[in-house]
Amino acid sequence: MRFDLPLKIWHADCPPESPNGSPKGTSGRPEQIPSVTLQKSSSRMRSPGFTLIEIALAMAIFSFALVSMLGLLSVGLKNSRKASIQIAAANILSAIAADIQSADISNANNGEYVATTRKLKVKASVSANGQSTRISITPQTFTVDEACTLVNDPGNMGLLKTFRVMLSAASPNSGLAAISVQIRWPANIPDNKQPEGKLDSLVALPSP
Repeated sequence: MRFDLPLKIWHADCPPESPNGSPKGTSGRPEQIPSVTLQKSSSRMRSPGFTLIEIALAMAIFSFALVSMLGLLSVGLKNSRKASIQIAAANILSAIAADIQSADISNANNGEYVATTRKLKVKASVSANGQSTRISITPQTFTVDEACTLVNDPGNMGLLKTFRVMLSAASPNSGLAAISVQIRWPANIPDNKQPEGKLDSLVALPSP
């Protein structure tokens, strides 16, 4: 007995149909749309940008960095100001020492004479007697600016850097005709308070 069965040719581009009419894959099951396609389409729908938490975190980091930079800037400015004042005080001390050492001598008689500085007009009366030397200084205290110029009215100093100069005689028993120079700043600080800074030096008076 012979049976002729109809042959059904399947093509790769034409998947077989299921009994209910839906297309089947090679395994005979209905094809499903991949989930990856759905995920991609949902991610494309999301608008680009930053969340509120990300913005708040970025602002916190920026604020912390800004505060740190401002702190370093203030410390740098303070140290620069101190350095500039110390340099000005050292220059003033050198100028006063040069003014004292180039003072004009007058009334020289038996170890007694008067030394008058040319710029600051400081007058030092020297009396030498054996191993004892007595010095009388006028004026003993005055105020100068950073150019070592006398400031007559400290109330109108404004923004100028001013320094207080204090002169005193060396010990009489030392036998040395010298003036002790002390520079203090700021100029308006009282004598009983610790100044911001000071410089001291002993300058010898010229001999007749």
